[in-house]
Amino acid sequence: MFVFFSNRLGCLGSIVVSLIGTALLFLLLRSCTANEAAAALDTEAAIRSQRGP
Repeated sequence: MFVFFSNRLGCLGSIVVSLIGTALLFLLLRSCTANEAAAALDTEAAIRSQRGP
């Protein structure tokens, strides 16, 4: 979880910024794992196609 606090934004503003930062970090990490999973599936399909039926 991303935690951010600023006296200028106050408590509620800091919570909002922390939630947005956490969401962006989550989406970034999820897209990285999705790309790795897709690459693994592509590699497995290529290996199967080389082996034949």
